[in-house]
Amino acid sequence: MEDDNIEKEIQENAKVMNLESLITGGIDAIIPITISYMGQDFSANIRPINAIENNELTQKYINKRESVILNTVKKCLLKDDGKNYTIAELEKIPVGVIQNIYNKIQEISGIENTTSEDDMKMVRELMGF
Repeated sequence: MEDDNIEKEIQENAKVMNLESLITGGIDAIIPITISYMGQDFSANIRPINAIENNELTQKYINKRESVILNTVKKCLLKDDGKNYTIAELEKIPVGVIQNIYNKIQEISGIENTTSEDDMKMVRELMGF
C-alpha cells in the first residue's frame, strides 16, 4: 500500500517536471504576486518573459538605451483586465516597486539575477572594451 503511494507521488512529480508543460503553458501563465510598499501590501498579476522577448528587450537597450527593467515590467505586468500598463503609467510607480516587480518576473522566468560586476563585464564585452 505504501509502495503504491510512493509510485503515485513519483508520477505526480514527473508531471511537474515535464519540460513540455513549460512549452505549452508556461509563458501564458498568469502569476499573482504581492508587493510591499511603505508597510502596505499590493497585489498584481505578472507573466513570465520568454527568450525571444528577453532578447528583444536587450537589443532595445543596446541600440536605443531603453530601460530593460521598465520595458520588461511593461511587457509582463498585467492590469486586472489582462492588458499591459503603459510606460507613462509605470513611471508613476516608485522605482523600488518597479525593481521588485522586475525581480519577480525574472524569478518566474527562470532568469538568474546577475551582480553589477557581471553586468559591467557584459557591457564591456558588448562595447568591445
